[in-house]
Amino acid sequence: MMMMMMMMMMMMMMMMMMMMMMMMMMVMMMMMMMMMTMMMTTTMMTTKMMVMSFLLVTSQHK
Repeated sequence: MMMMMMMMMMMMMMMMMMMMMMMMMMVMMMMMMMMMTMMMTTTMMTTKMMVMSFLLVTSQHK
């Protein structure tokens, strides 16, 4: 009986660890996605700014 209890406890601990790992992985994935989106937005903003500056320069030259 004691052995069974110990085994059950070990299994529960393992399950908890696995759940924690899964949660951590999910959080990491979410963070990565957020970072990617942020990078994309920043790049888009920079490109827009560059295009705007280019347009301004061209208009000035004319």
